[in-house]
Amino acid sequence: MIISFKTKELRALCESLDAAIKAFGAEIAHPLIRRLADLQAAQVLGELPVGNPRPTGHGEIKIDVGEEQCLVIHPLPLDKDVDAHWDSIDRILILEDTTELQCPAEN
Repeated sequence: MIISFKTKELRALCESLDAAIKAFGAEIAHPLIRRLADLQAAQVLGELPVGNPRPTGHGEIKIDVGEEQCLVIHPLPLDKDVDAHWDSIDRILILEDTTELQCPAEN
């Protein structure tokens, strides 16, 4: 899967274990880097075997990183319907703010 990032800062944090540990601590950084590796290994979102991907209802998708953390992504191109068959989603944009990896409570 092709992964893009909302900001250069987010990209830097997600591409470096050391930077992620410094920013989030090891308990979050290690699962974050593993989940990103899972996303890179998958050809399409429908192949993601872990992370419980689910629509947010706002055109985005949440993917669990740990027990309380998640990534928020959007399929690319940005006008792609998040409810499209997930086997057609092969490009994503990671939107999550670097300071807020807490997964919002489910409504």
